Amino acid sequence: IGDVIGALERDSARPWSIAEMAALAHMSRSTFLRTFRHALGQPPIEFLIRRRLESAQSLLRETDRSITDIALEAGFSDSNYMARQFRRLTGMTPSRYRGK
Repeated sequence: IGDVIGALERDSARPWSIAEMAALAHMSRSTFLRTFRHALGQPPIEFLIRRRLESAQSLLRETDRSITDIALEAGFSDSNYMARQFRRLTGMTPSRYRGK
């Protein structure tokens, strides 16, 4: 699991699949999902979304790039999806976060 966490942290923008993560951990898909959740208290996709949001937050604070550019660089498929996840986890929109 440590190898997977390291890979996700190093390259969170990559379009990861559960199958790739499980292969990296040398586990079956179901064993990987169960083990990851047990070890981190969340599924791997949630971990990845949170990691991508950390990257987006940093870019929102440190740059004046568009939210769409930030979403794509952070690994989200589009800015609307990032905005929904951002609001779900922070309680605010990316624009409001940037303006705080």
